Amino acid sequence: MSMTRMTPSDLERDISDSGLVSFNPTTRVLTDFRFVYNQTWYQYQRYIAADNSSSFIYFAIGNTLSQVILFDITARKAHHF
Repeated sequence: MSMTRMTPSDLERDISDSGLVSFNPTTRVLTDFRFVYNQTWYQYQRYIAADNSSSFIYFAIGNTLSQVILFDITARKAHHF
């Protein structure tokens, strides 16, 4: 795995765009799904859950006006509701 130097603007982008990664401990593979729910406001993922029977990851963002995001790992696509 290569390491890259991050600038302050990179750090701000990481905070604001709901990045998602997964790690398989058996194969030791780290998968970066990048930013799955780009918005113009800061996002903080508060809760996260995985569905063992499918390839879905659910996460909630926000405190005051929460949104639930469904991320399909296979399709690499996010849906909000």
